[in-house]
Amino acid sequence: MSNFWDMLPVIIIFPTMAIIVKWSLEYKLRFRLIEKGLIDEKTKFLNLITLGQFASSSMKWGLVLTLVGLAILIVQALPYRVEPEVILGIIMVVAGIALLGYYGLAERALKRRNQSPV
Repeated sequence: MSNFWDMLPVIIIFPTMAIIVKWSLEYKLRFRLIEKGLIDEKTKFLNLITLGQFASSSMKWGLVLTLVGLAILIVQALPYRVEPEVILGIIMVVAGIALLGYYGLAERALKRRNQSPV
């Protein structure tokens, strides 16, 4: 059973990296097909809507998880012992800050999108 727990990070990290690379390459392929005009207007419109929604959600959760992970690393690097309740509080505060930061970024992007002529 100990070997399973030693292999768990490998089992999680490598497939996750493969999925991220696959999604990135598919996005680039779609973008190039749209640029070259090989996709009709209806498909172009649907692809852009879908990609925009996923990018926004990915940015939100990427920001939250990155800052929470950073908070955990900082708390673990402290030279003195911190109570678990304090660690949980710090994680929640950092997650809240990340969500507020995402809200600000999303609002700015929405204003920019509404101002740009289409």
